Amino acid sequence: MVNPHRPYTGLRWVLAWVLGLALATPAVHLGYAFWPYPAMRGVDDLQRNVLDEYRLAYTLFDPRALRWVEDTNRALYRISFEWTGLDGLATQGQRIQTGGNLLAQAWIEATHEPLSAFYWSIRLTALRLAVLLAAAPLFLLGALAAGIDGDCARRLRRYAAGRESGYLYHRYKRALLLCPPLLAACYLLPPIIVDPRWIVPPFATAFVLLARQTLASFKKYL
Repeated sequence: MVNPHRPYTGLRWVLAWVLGLALATPAVHLGYAFWPYPAMRGVDDLQRNVLDEYRLAYTLFDPRALRWVEDTNRALYRISFEWTGLDGLATQGQRIQTGGNLLAQAWIEATHEPLSAFYWSIRLTALRLAVLLAAAPLFLLGALAAGIDGDCARRLRRYAAGRESGYLYHRYKRALLLCPPLLAACYLLPPIIVDPRWIVPPFATAFVLLARQTLASFKKYL
């Protein structure tokens, strides 16, 4: 049974967030491409957004900092297409030997566009994961500075016999643990062009401040 006083912690919550994002991200991207109202955008619109975001990312980052984009893309493609056997349907011009089975050939043609949209969703997810990896040092350096400052504030509170509040500590801790999955959700899910400068720095600032407050409000005596 899940303890209501300790949400968002533990391996189960991490696996739940990862699985939820893994299922929701392509679902949102495919929904964007094939949502019928007011007009179906189609795979071309999703592909254009992905290519435009690739150009944006390579103007913001040193290409060497994004060298793992293709590695991430190959890994996601291998998991999503090769392991499931969908690569034969997704590859342009490739046909499965149907032996004259018109129903099977019609099925291949009907699933070509959804699989193409899924492929571009994989490309977009790979790019954004690479951007998050490139921004990881920003979070690590900020967390280090916040840890030092928060520990100093905790020691000052201890020596001055300041007030201790377990309520604030647990609230800060929960908000801190929610920062990474919320950043991943806000950045990975949108199927439109997203400038990482409007997403990553605000979350990095919030993460650093929450880390500082969490350590500063930690119990005075261990």
